[in-house]
Amino acid sequence: LSARALASLGRPADAVQACDRILRLRPGHYRAHLLRGEAHYSLRKWDPAAADYARVLAYCPFFASAWNMLGITKYFAGSYDVAREAVDRSTELDAELVEPYSNRATLFAAQGDLDAALQELTKGIEKSGQLELYRNRCAIQQRRKQLDEALKDAEEMVLRYPNAALAHSTRATVHHLMKRSEAFRTDLKRALEIDPDFVDALILQALHLTEEGQLEEAIA
Repeated sequence: LSARALASLGRPADAVQACDRILRLRPGHYRAHLLRGEAHYSLRKWDPAAADYARVLAYCPFFASAWNMLGITKYFAGSYDVAREAVDRSTELDAELVEPYSNRATLFAAQGDLDAALQELTKGIEKSGQLELYRNRCAIQQRRKQLDEALKDAEEMVLRYPNAALAHSTRATVHHLMKRSEAFRTDLKRALEIDPDFVDALILQALHLTEEGQLEEAIA
């Protein structure tokens, strides 16, 4: 199988080995570095992933997505300043790329600047309206204790993506924080109807059962 096929099959370690073989035969094969970077990223091996993305950029310095991936990888490695520079560079090269807005928001939030994080997510939403951006902005609003604003985002998620478990699970979370029991149960039930294995909803369900003193049901 090819490195790409191995990665798509959820076998990142095998994909790394396949890329290693390619690079022994063809040093400087930037696509092999890109695939190996993605595989290392899947394995949470941040430094090797960053090294591969850096090699890609040595050959393709205007590859906006690679700059973005280098940035988020450096974030996970704890190099926030380098991460910010890389993510900003990706936006300079491609202003339509949405992921950097989310990644910049992650960086700002990690450094405690929730206002800046909120601004970045709002910019991303204005460009694409992606579900995950709404979820992230809703999470920031929750951290700011602005539950009315968080609920607005959750309502918009359900309106735009009525068949997404994430949308209903997110709104259920806000209802839970606002102590709206009936609305919480309705959204949680809907999320699990859409996807019975949706992790966010299962965790929320277990938390609720624990709070209700139903420990055995929470563990089941």
